[in-house]
Amino acid sequence: MGVFKPMLPFEATTLIERAIANAEQGCDEVIVVSGYRGDELSDHLMHNKRHEPRPQLRIVRNERWERGMLSSIQCGAREVAGDYFFIAPADMPYLTPEIYAALLAEAPQYAAFPERGGRRGHPVLISAAVIPQLLNADVETLGSMRRFLTGYPTETRTVETDAIFIDLDTIEQYRRAVR
Repeated sequence: MGVFKPMLPFEATTLIERAIANAEQGCDEVIVVSGYRGDELSDHLMHNKRHEPRPQLRIVRNERWERGMLSSIQCGAREVAGDYFFIAPADMPYLTPEIYAALLAEAPQYAAFPERGGRRGHPVLISAAVIPQLLNADVETLGSMRRFLTGYPTETRTVETDAIFIDLDTIEQYRRAVR
């Protein structure tokens, strides 16, 4: 994309702030895993006066972020204190508190994906029971959390929104979203 996505303006805030605000409404704690430009992101989030105090927000740094998203998920999983945790990319600003609530309504044994029209999306609700195996997973061999989860029976929860698919990966997708 060529820009630092988390800090892009989005509806009077930024993409990362929007993602956090949505998650904060349905989660006891929000763990943001930073990597590339992590100091800049942490500084912004911790010193943004519009959001203080934020007792449920924690920022952890993945020093090995170049290894990919699975390494960041492992970094965040080390900090999980509850029975479940969500994986939600920061570039998916339409993941509403209602989507989080739909997944939490029925706790899965291992993992649950929101689903619409036979397609799975985000956020993904993961049981803390998989954390030991997740932390021991070889990032280079597995490559992704989805591949890791193929070792477990997963469940779906039907939702009535396409927001679970709207990922602002490209500058064109971002521009369409902010017009």
